[in-house]
Amino acid sequence: MRSRWEAAVTPFPEHAVLGTAYVYRALDSRRAERGTDGMNRLLASVPSLAASLDGTWRRTSDGYRILCSGPLGSAPFVWEAVAVGPTAREDAFDAWTWHVHRTGAPARFTRYLEEAARLRHQASVHRAHQQSFRAMCLRLSATSQRLAERCGEVLANGTGPNDLLAAEVTIAALYVGDQGLNQSLRDLRDMRYSVRITVDTMTGVLPVAPGNDVGGDQELSHDLTALLDDDIGHGESVKQEAEEISRTAAVLVQQRMHLLQQRTTIIQGAVLGSLLMALAAVQTLSYRLPLPGALHAPLITWLSVLALLLPVQLLRWRRADGGTRRPTWFDQLSVLSMGAATGWLSASVGAIIWTGAPALSAVSSGCAMVLGLASLLADRVRASRSA
Repeated sequence: MRSRWEAAVTPFPEHAVLGTAYVYRALDSRRAERGTDGMNRLLASVPSLAASLDGTWRRTSDGYRILCSGPLGSAPFVWEAVAVGPTAREDAFDAWTWHVHRTGAPARFTRYLEEAARLRHQASVHRAHQQSFRAMCLRLSATSQRLAERCGEVLANGTGPNDLLAAEVTIAALYVGDQGLNQSLRDLRDMRYSVRITVDTMTGVLPVAPGNDVGGDQELSHDLTALLDDDIGHGESVKQEAEEISRTAAVLVQQRMHLLQQRTTIIQGAVLGSLLMALAAVQTLSYRLPLPGALHAPLITWLSVLALLLPVQLLRWRRADGGTRRPTWFDQLSVLSMGAATGWLSASVGAIIWTGAPALSAVSSGCAMVLGLASLLADRVRASRSA
């Protein structure tokens, strides 16, 4: 019978089905309810592999009797079932077993088999992903502990918060994404909700009652629900621990950033303030620097460029978080301008020392260009090493 059915029906792709159930229907003409021995004799009369089924007959909410084998292997599952109904209710029994309702809804027993396959599919999916979920929780827990250790080191040594920020980035990466902890917990909660709906649907066909053993379905649903609750609880515990440590690290990072910002402000204020104080003193005391006139223009240019670009470079190389950032076009322009101004001043000073005369325009321009390009190249090398 089974071989003829398989030969007549076009097989579905394995990825498109949850499983295949072979249902053997039998009609019982006796009015009196059969005992277990009578049902087993009826089962033995079925000319198929179903005759080798061993288990407990179960009574449905509609008064029918069924006996199902446990599906083996992984999806798509294959199992067999025997359904027995009274001859007097053959039409209702057919509608309960395999007829499609006029609304398009499947028969109740068909729906039960579909939910049983879905329950086993959910269990197999959980088994396949449980190890990776536990590994992700271990990584998150280890990162949280490393972050807590870095917090202690920062407090003890007064170092910058670079390591804290790196650990927080790692924790954030474990939170987000399709494989992140947040999505995994959401999937586990959705699976637990789906399992509850599946079990409720199956219980509507095979109610849980004394003397009505629901077999491996109830045991599987209880085990799967317990495993899901355990994974959700473990994941939420690890997440709560990481969030508490992250909040502590965030406070420490904010304090350290504020301290570094204060230091940066003091440094640039001291340098610029000293320059302004010197210039104000020179002007107030009418002091004339004993410098040749040829050095006035390059010296004024160099001081002006220094006063303009020093804050920019300080913020670049000494950020509030203790790190550095990638150079922008303005950073490169400032380095080039500082190098060119230094080259012009150096050429002028050298000409005064060696020749006693102002430097030629070609020499000043050449020195400014060479030193400006050299400064830009050195800045790029330094930035690449710091990256």
